[in-house]
Amino acid sequence: MTKIKKFSIVPDMIKKAGIKFYDEKDLPIQLCEPLEGNPDIPQFQPPFLRIDTFAKRTAKPINIVLVQTTQELRQLGFIICVLKTPGQFRAGQKVTYRLRYKDDPVPPNVKDYRVLGYIPTDHTIQRDTNNARIRMCGRNAGRFGFSEWKDIR
Repeated sequence: MTKIKKFSIVPDMIKKAGIKFYDEKDLPIQLCEPLEGNPDIPQFQPPFLRIDTFAKRTAKPINIVLVQTTQELRQLGFIICVLKTPGQFRAGQKVTYRLRYKDDPVPPNVKDYRVLGYIPTDHTIQRDTNNARIRMCGRNAGRFGFSEWKDIR
């Protein structure tokens, strides 16, 4: 059985491979397709995942351009911050890098928050020009080596 918390997989692949999903308490999550006419009322008991949420059919094909400088990043409305998060994604990890909207206030419960004036070594910033989104890639950007996409405002 495969444990996955956040994912984006084509529904047919999930069914063919017989992949099972579990919540934080190791309880199985049922997969269901939306009903014709009323997609908000599935025929399953919670917890369940609606298959149509896995892939956005309205998204355009991805066109990746790398952001080269923090000045370019600021023009897009973002900053890079560093948080002390020992072992969040892997053993030995000391920090996590996050993209934040430059106008967003710092949450009051966050400690050891700093804004970086550079793009960290071995990390890149990807900009999807077709869908107006941005994300950070690198081993301290996210559990799978990249952060979630953020919409460019």
